[in-house]
Amino acid sequence: SSGINAEYGPPKKPLLAPDMDSKMERSYKTNRDKLGGFTSYHDKESWKVQAFHLRKMDAYDRHKELIQNYVRYYGGEVDDFNRDSSKDRNDFTVLKENHKFLWESDETQSWEEKIAKRYYDKLFKEYCIADLSKYESQKIALRWRIESEVRAGKGQFICGNKACSESVLLCSWEVNFAYVEQSEKKSALVKVRLCPDCSIKLNMVRKVKNVISTETLIMSSKINNPVTIE
Repeated sequence: SSGINAEYGPPKKPLLAPDMDSKMERSYKTNRDKLGGFTSYHDKESWKVQAFHLRKMDAYDRHKELIQNYVRYYGGEVDDFNRDSSKDRNDFTVLKENHKFLWESDETQSWEEKIAKRYYDKLFKEYCIADLSKYESQKIALRWRIESEVRAGKGQFICGNKACSESVLLCSWEVNFAYVEQSEKKSALVKVRLCPDCSIKLNMVRKVKNVISTETLIMSSKINNPVTIE
């Protein structure tokens, strides 16, 4: 009744090689601690096979494999892992949001404004580049020149209209440029050099002042709103 056979004595352990039982027990305990509490030797071997399979992949394929396994065992859709990129911003987006035509030296505060100010400091502000494509609607656009335009002479030795490449009979005009920036009305007195044809377009928008005399302007009689040449 006590579970001991009087004839043969207490049941014996299965015959194993010397110290095999103790080695397996120590190995199991060691791997259980290292591998996060696996409950069987089979689980440990399965993990080894899976780890070997994953190590053969590159980072992108390994990521896809793990995502597919997650969806397979826990449900859901792969699209659930897509990140919302609607609010992503790169340096160009930050620059567009914080750009100013004119900056004061003490205006920068946030890192976004510092990026825009750093770009502004690299511009050349002697002459402007003009966009006269909408001059018939009484609208013009002006911006400062970049380094490549300065090297090419655009805006100084070549007509400052971005769509024109004329380089003779250029004339410098002083424009009181009124614009809206960040819902605030502003104005700035800037200079732009244009060829005769583009000067006509500029003067159709508003009367401007010629600040540097050039060769005799053949186009002066063609301007709808003639200006005084100093």
